[in-house]
Amino acid sequence: MQQKIVCQNAGKHRVLRVSALLSATVLTCLAGTSTAIAAEVGEIGSGFEVVASDAGFEVVDPNGSPVEVISTAVEEARSMTYIVNDAGKAGRLETLDWLSRPSGTDSEDRSGIQGSEKESLDGDGNLVIQGGVTAEQAYLPDEVEATPFVAILTTEDEVQIQLGELYGSEATVSRDGEVIGSTAEGSFIDSDVVDSAVYEYSVESVPVGMEQRSSARQKDITEQAFTDSEPVNTDRTSVVFQAVVLSDSDSLDASTAIDATAAALPTQSLNTWVHMTYIPQATVPINLFEGMACDGAEAFRGDNRGDKLPTASSFPSHRTAIRVAANWGNPSPYQLYWEKSTGITRKVVGGKVVATKQASPNGIKVLDTWVKSGVAHFDIRHDVADPFCKVGSVKYRETVQIWRSGVVAVNGRHNSVPNHESYASYNYDKWGNQKFVKVWKFSKASYPCLVGWMSWCDKSYTASKNF
Repeated sequence: MQQKIVCQNAGKHRVLRVSALLSATVLTCLAGTSTAIAAEVGEIGSGFEVVASDAGFEVVDPNGSPVEVISTAVEEARSMTYIVNDAGKAGRLETLDWLSRPSGTDSEDRSGIQGSEKESLDGDGNLVIQGGVTAEQAYLPDEVEATPFVAILTTEDEVQIQLGELYGSEATVSRDGEVIGSTAEGSFIDSDVVDSAVYEYSVESVPVGMEQRSSARQKDITEQAFTDSEPVNTDRTSVVFQAVVLSDSDSLDASTAIDATAAALPTQSLNTWVHMTYIPQATVPINLFEGMACDGAEAFRGDNRGDKLPTASSFPSHRTAIRVAANWGNPSPYQLYWEKSTGITRKVVGGKVVATKQASPNGIKVLDTWVKSGVAHFDIRHDVADPFCKVGSVKYRETVQIWRSGVVAVNGRHNSVPNHESYASYNYDKWGNQKFVKVWKFSKASYPCLVGWMSWCDKSYTASKNF
């Protein structure tokens, strides 16, 4: 049973305050749901307690006494601070935050609005547009708003997780892919840890009231998600991070041996985000109603594949694809650039391809782009129609954030057609070569959603990955 000691007069004990640098609503679970491992939500035994407030996170001991700060390292959206209590026990506090445009600013002040991007055909016949942020475009608000997201405190014998205000409900906690419990009053303590071990935690909130939501209300949310300029509002908030348990030696000589700067968070030279839509079947038949809306088509050719990794220079067969790169070494404002692509649409009648058309990649927009030190932020708004269909389109809207320190996160909404897959890349050697990892997928396509709206066509998603 967790016993959470609340600082009754936190204002008098704000010895350590980790201010939120940025703001957030994303990041998700890589969790599995197998039998829970022997982690416990137990009493606070480390001699520290993390307390969340509107301004950030505080650390006090269980009696509200001061804790000493040994060293601090800060980068955009993350910080690392080493502390020690009166008993000489050491702790490491890491915070994670999310960028957002300040409230009250013009929501149409979109920095990545496309202008004179040139179209070309690649070797597979896909229509490709390349572009990027230019010096003529608004780039970054003078300031960004900050909302505390999550704080992680590690000692030699426990890991504490404290949620910030972005979590509107309690959350499920997983460790290394296995569910180990839930938060209570926004806090979770894992006391079944091994000295010096590294664990990956996933913290995912549970949507509140989804089962009571009316179809009319769901339709309002869907239309807002695809048309408004405000950031996407998902039904979940979640985060994945690594926690390194301290060793015994850290507490033995805490006052001199621990340097947060020396334990700098990892950095990348180039990270990319790829989101593709595709049809897994070789041919997709459509019913009569859909055929009436799609120029008499009986079927369309698909991509005849499953999920497939992109490469640094090409996409596998797709309906639509976008790659956004964050090149951290480029001068401002040229760190963000992109490639958008659409495949050939083949209309089938009587079992044969009778016509081909191609949708324009202009229906894929990269908006609200900025890079601030070690964080890249952008929205993707996707609305691409089948060129043979008079109504309907493939829609999704997502907000992506990439931390140079090794985390990528996305949240968004999409309609349930066709299959979706998204990947992020990181450098695996000193020459900047890229390795791609899957971040999120959707594979339960419902083709009536292409030409008509039903409440079950709308899906929300959040996902993240720690490199």
